Amino acid sequence: MIEARQVSFRTGAVTLVKEVSLAAKPGEVVAIVGPNGAGKSTFLKMLSGELSPSSGEVRMGDRPLAEWAVLERARVRAVLSQHEDLRFAFTGFDVVLLGRSPHVVGTESVRDTAITRLAMSATDTLAFEERTYVTLSGGERQRIQLARALAQIWEAHEGQHRVLLLDEPTNSLDLHHQHAVLHWARKMAADGVAVVTVLHDLNLAAQCADRVAVLRGGRCVAEGAPKDVLTAALVREVFSVEAMVLPHPELDCPLIVTNFNESRVES
Repeated sequence: MIEARQVSFRTGAVTLVKEVSLAAKPGEVVAIVGPNGAGKSTFLKMLSGELSPSSGEVRMGDRPLAEWAVLERARVRAVLSQHEDLRFAFTGFDVVLLGRSPHVVGTESVRDTAITRLAMSATDTLAFEERTYVTLSGGERQRIQLARALAQIWEAHEGQHRVLLLDEPTNSLDLHHQHAVLHWARKMAADGVAVVTVLHDLNLAAQCADRVAVLRGGRCVAEGAPKDVLTAALVREVFSVEAMVLPHPELDCPLIVTNFNESRVES
């Protein structure tokens, strides 16, 4: 389990996240949604340990995240960041294999290599195994980075619960691969992983998440099951968009249909 307890983050005189509490349990997918500048990525960076809260506390398992050694944390928690600035001439395989680094003693094992290829197969990236990473398209790089994160926590380490943090994982991806990414988020949750993902597409959040947290202005303004949270009134209030929220014809979740002509656009 990973949990934020009343966390805030300030930089100078600006508070980007204000007293947000949120938890994800093993086997659960929690989606964080909200407009640009709502504090979503900053909040996820506090969950990952990249940023330390100005106040409040993040806990992983049964203790504060700050008490986890870096290597210990990396064995059970993987992060897909919004931007990965990797400029070395690594192959796609090399990048995914980096995910196994926390588990390697001396040199990579046969199992590390096997897991790397399993993760690449899961993300449809085996064709990029020998391609130089910097020559790949943005969407191809995104899938390679997802494979790296999956390889990092593919198996439980000494029986400990695992955590997967995804910051806008569907960016740069076509429709097929957007759904494939979230399929693997759900599949990892089914294997006991606690998954927290930042998403912009409300329909993807509704379909994949057990719970949705809505951030606006650094605060959590709603949190709960998608059918309880993603209402027409909330979409209007938070996103300044008029929408109909209908029962999905096939899935047990809401379907958000926006009205372009009725949306409020400030000039």
